[in-house]
Amino acid sequence: MNKKNKISNKILNKILKDSINFDNIITSFLLTKQWKDNTKIKTKTKKKRKNAYTVFSSKYRSIVKQENPDKKFGEISKIIGKKWKDLIQEEKLTYRNEALRLNQISKNQIHNKEEKKLIVFTNNENSLENDNSYKENQKKLFQKHLTKLTQNIHNILFDIIISDISNKYNISQKELVKCIPFKNKKLKKNAYTIFSSSHRKKIKQLHPEKNFGEISKMVGLKWKQLTDEEKLVYKTKAEEENKILD
Repeated sequence: MNKKNKISNKILNKILKDSINFDNIITSFLLTKQWKDNTKIKTKTKKKRKNAYTVFSSKYRSIVKQENPDKKFGEISKIIGKKWKDLIQEEKLTYRNEALRLNQISKNQIHNKEEKKLIVFTNNENSLENDNSYKENQKKLFQKHLTKLTQNIHNILFDIIISDISNKYNISQKELVKCIPFKNKKLKKNAYTIFSSSHRKKIKQLHPEKNFGEISKMVGLKWKQLTDEEKLVYKTKAEEENKILD
């Protein structure tokens, strides 16, 4: 194996490592930024069933509080508890029956609410299907834009890596790309990525104080100012460079 091939193998390992790291970053981004509906899940607390003592307590607590305004919550509860113990069985039975009555009312209310929900769900079934269809289309549109953005970022970073290694080892960029297995090659270029890779360095030299995102905005603005004929030049160049990947 000659010196050039040895260097190419080292370069290949570096490219693959950097590419995998980049892909991992993008994958993590997609996983943490998955499309989510803007609906909050609320946990419903089940109503506690009443008993004889709770009915008695709710009835007399305000009265005891008025008679003993200086007492704390716990002290008032003790007073109520003592009053409850002093009741005879017939009096306690009255509160037990009242508790049963209130529990039945609560049960009926819950049943009526469930019936109303079922009616609303049935009437709005078609509306829900249309809403789900709209959300699904929005997901696809979002994914399409994100895929395009990912491709552009992937190409730009790949160009930076290739350019850096090419200058360091004095090997042409075309030779470097050829030595990479097809499945590990970067996504194909388009007119904009060709334009960006050729102008990014110039803008960076003119504006060294700008960060990556600010430079990207300036590159994008310059791209929009090009005529269709000027853009066609970069499109043709992209097609020529993509032939290397085929």
